[in-house]
Amino acid sequence: MRRGLLSWSHDEVAPELLTEARARLGAALSAAGFDAMLIYTDFTRPAAVSRLTHFIPYWGQSVLLVLPDGAVTLVTNLSNRVAGWMRSVSSLEEIACGPAIGATVAEKLPSGGSGQVAVVDLARFPGGIVTDISAKRGDLQFLDGTSLFERAIAEQGAPPAVVGRLVEIASAGLEAALGQASTRDINQVIAAAEGTCRLAGAEELLIAAAPDMIADRRLRRIEGGAPLEQVFALQLSLAYKGYWLRLGRTASSEGDVPWIGEMNRWFGDLLASPALREKPAAEIARALARLKGCEADFWRLEGVQGGTPLAEIVSSVRPPDRVHLPDLVSLSMRIRHPNGWWFAAAPLPLPA
Repeated sequence: MRRGLLSWSHDEVAPELLTEARARLGAALSAAGFDAMLIYTDFTRPAAVSRLTHFIPYWGQSVLLVLPDGAVTLVTNLSNRVAGWMRSVSSLEEIACGPAIGATVAEKLPSGGSGQVAVVDLARFPGGIVTDISAKRGDLQFLDGTSLFERAIAEQGAPPAVVGRLVEIASAGLEAALGQASTRDINQVIAAAEGTCRLAGAEELLIAAAPDMIADRRLRRIEGGAPLEQVFALQLSLAYKGYWLRLGRTASSEGDVPWIGEMNRWFGDLLASPALREKPAAEIARALARLKGCEADFWRLEGVQGGTPLAEIVSSVRPPDRVHLPDLVSLSMRIRHPNGWWFAAAPLPLPA
């Protein structure tokens, strides 16, 4: 379950943006000959539905039904008692509540058309819902519609006001956390990040840390406590208005360390390179070649893909030279430096 505040600021996400996105998707469905599109959402996979409606679930399961005319209906297993709240934080008007999601979707799907239904993230769509739909509508054919969905709304882009606020919250949280490094208590560091980000409006926050990068470079959720050693790393994964990013840094509990500062400046230069969006694998390889005696442990670019907000799009193990990147994408890297392990994560600047 999410624990942050969900609200809808029309200044940050204008209703017109959502209307335009649904209209573009509806036109794409019509042109491709689909009768409808189905998009699943829960608190782990909110991205696709939130990009069309601004609805972001705290809990429960839902399916958004999109018709070629751009009309949408959310079919959810949430109680009708929260339908008013759902409308207040989204552009949804038609909401169908009840435990039988599949049966309700089947009743609302149009008949007499091609019988083809596009499904975002078809391979991960709950099989039980598909079974229940098919039990009532055996004439339907389900096809993956993820690429169609992404192409249809690609021009919309991430709202700059939302991205700017998300970066502000993440940066403030990270700085507050690093300000507690001298306590040498990882819980003090995590509490500073949590408190700062939550009070600033973060809808969700996941914190991972490596309290001792020399002994164990893995970023993990801290259970209980751990002493903060000389070199440590912290990663924040945040959500705001349905958008996510990662921000992370390597730091020291003993103040500034020259080699860490040099690596951070190198990372900043890499993020600022326009070629990073065009040919990420090649540009990262060029940047790594400028580092003397260093070796990359991993790098990855993550962003919205279908319903997943932080999906791996391209990485050191999946390095196609050309790849379509969403507007909001985060780069994470871990590198073996002659002086120790170094990690950082940050969003790429929005495209011009």
